[in-house]
Amino acid sequence: MRFLRVMLFLMLMALPSAAQGAPDAINDALAAFNQQLGLNLTLNDVYWTWEQQTFLDSALDCASTGEITSQASIIGYVFKFTWSNEIYEYHVASDRSLTVFCGNKADSGTAIELVDAVGIDDPLELSNRLCPPPPAVDKVYIRSRLAGSVSGRISLGGGAINLRDTPSTSGGIVAQMPELSAFTVAERAAPSCDAEGYVWWPVSFDGLNGYVAEGLAGEYFIEPLPPIGVLPVGRAPISPTNLATLVSAAELQGNFQSAAATWSKSGRLAVLGDIGAEGVWIYDTGNLSLAPRQYQTNVRMSRAVFGMGEGQADLLLLGSSEGTLHLWDLSPESRLIERLVLNGHDSAITALALAPVGGRIASSGGIAFAATLDAGNQYAVLVWDVNSVQQLFALRGHTEVVTAMAFSPDGMTLATASLDKSVRLWDMANGQQIARIDANAGATALMFNPNGSTLAVGYEDGSTLALSLIGGISAGPLLATHNGGVTALAFTPDGGTLVSAGLDASLAARSAASLLNNEAASRFALPLDGADALALSPDGSAVAIPLRFSKLRVFTTP
Repeated sequence: MRFLRVMLFLMLMALPSAAQGAPDAINDALAAFNQQLGLNLTLNDVYWTWEQQTFLDSALDCASTGEITSQASIIGYVFKFTWSNEIYEYHVASDRSLTVFCGNKADSGTAIELVDAVGIDDPLELSNRLCPPPPAVDKVYIRSRLAGSVSGRISLGGGAINLRDTPSTSGGIVAQMPELSAFTVAERAAPSCDAEGYVWWPVSFDGLNGYVAEGLAGEYFIEPLPPIGVLPVGRAPISPTNLATLVSAAELQGNFQSAAATWSKSGRLAVLGDIGAEGVWIYDTGNLSLAPRQYQTNVRMSRAVFGMGEGQADLLLLGSSEGTLHLWDLSPESRLIERLVLNGHDSAITALALAPVGGRIASSGGIAFAATLDAGNQYAVLVWDVNSVQQLFALRGHTEVVTAMAFSPDGMTLATASLDKSVRLWDMANGQQIARIDANAGATALMFNPNGSTLAVGYEDGSTLALSLIGGISAGPLLATHNGGVTALAFTPDGGTLVSAGLDASLAARSAASLLNNEAASRFALPLDGADALALSPDGSAVAIPLRFSKLRVFTTP
């Protein structure tokens, strides 16, 4: 029989809150930039970017030739200023004790427009990573919106295009494909990229097989087939009584991954692009027939979550496959989409969270770049203050991959789940561990209910657990829920139902009132292979499930 063990820890005094505002260190970099060029520019006069980074030597990774440095671990910032077609790079220690000029290079200045390219200052970084390096700077391969098994169509306004027998403009013409005509990409196909800069896909069209060009030099000729219509409104939230009646309302297709999806309070649905389409696809769920907006990045994202607090509907927190954190502001009036970049970990982000209040974010992935070198930095959780861009805590203790985390609704507690079979609660006033819940299987998902009175946990053996947080911590029974590992949990906005997804290709629902007893869960078998993630709509009536093979399906209550 599985067991649980809860350990409580003393809580220490709270620390003072961090200062507000952007990192002041940018002023040191700007002063050095002006002194070097003999100018008196302000931040409004230049294009600039910045990110936080952990430097590994005493010269902030910018030692000049022959300079003797010592090994170090110094948290600081990288600032880049673009002026007169040159990019100047400065590194500044976070305590502002040292500012180092790290060189300058010519801006690439190609004719490719960086539309919706976030954090990219070199158009060569936009080239499709499913292709070889581009043959020339003006022949950057277009990012792929298609993938194997995806259905597509000829884009409107470009006229008919040719289906060819080889992936080349010199290939024989098999057929002409009119505007808006549909086709299907071959299963598990990869693109062919030619010396002219075209990206080609093997497709089936009207019973014929051949190759069609996706695009050239930033212009797309074809696109994923969009869903038809809009999601129904005014439906009841998902519950144990209506789960079995869910209907498939829409299927989204494109070169995106199944690792994560997140639904904002304002109705945006974010899906992560896969290799060749690095970035984020943003759908307007008020009208899914509209083409998604694609924000392109130079790294592949691995995790994503929208803000759930007051005024956070347009904030999107992303974790990358390279261990960086990115906070985006997608509000229409935002002049700068990417508010900050943090180099927090040495490998892919496996879990992250954005506090609904208090301006904090948390993350884990591989070795944490904590302010202090420590063997416990492996799998450590880092907590940051967004406003001051300061690393507040390095939470050490987990001994295996951290799979999920969540802030309590008041932002005062962080819960973390790990494959080391433990769930831990941390006090956000001082970074101290206040509880640990051990089990016989790795913890793979967790979620607070809307009022913070209950923490739900999912495990890799398919069971779920509810922890009551009223007047202390008490655990309910371990409940058999899925026949495969639990991948995601979500409470409906009213807190009345817990919805879970499992690797057994099923959804499950339990009423909040039954989480502390042995009542069986309602189950809904999904017509797909597994469910790696789920995103619940703002009203709780719809759930989005990323599928394998570059698709996502939305189910709604009838």
